[in-house]
Amino acid sequence: MTDNEKLAAFKARAGLTGATQDSLIGQYIKDAEYFILGVTGQSTIPAALEGAQLDIAVGNWGKRGAEGESSHSEGGVSVTYDALPPALQALLRGFTLARVVNVNATPETP
Repeated sequence: MTDNEKLAAFKARAGLTGATQDSLIGQYIKDAEYFILGVTGQSTIPAALEGAQLDIAVGNWGKRGAEGESSHSEGGVSVTYDALPPALQALLRGFTLARVVNVNATPETP
């Protein structure tokens, strides 16, 4: 999926129109890519995770202004945020590259 296709898909999922926030939306998509690459150890986003990338980006877009909060209440309305839904966690886990650890190695000192 191209960057323009991801942008269009993001806007469709988030119910957005117009191009005034395209740069900011692009950053949310890029941040979701960095998150997935960091978690999975992959060097590029597998095609099967492009939907997850958009889900993470749209989810983070919906949390704008509440960064760092796990929940809040205002005017009798309570909102609780999940860090990452279990279905996305399981999907990412399936694409995580194995990491080899030598338990007999001497720890390096800085």
